[in-house]
Amino acid sequence: KQIARRHEVAPAQVALAWVLRQDGVIAIPKAVTPEHVRLNAGAAKLVLDEHDLDAIDRVFGA
Repeated sequence: KQIARRHEVAPAQVALAWVLRQDGVIAIPKAVTPEHVRLNAGAAKLVLDEHDLDAIDRVFGA
């Protein structure tokens, strides 16, 4: 949530951006509404910096 606030995006966008950066991983995000589709597309444009990635990796592993 802290990373999402810093980037002014939804936490789900941070999670999706983190998954999308990993080689050999395919994400199939759920999208029920047009807004959800826009949020998911926005995750592809989100650039997580080294500090963001380190913080997420500490919690979830890489």
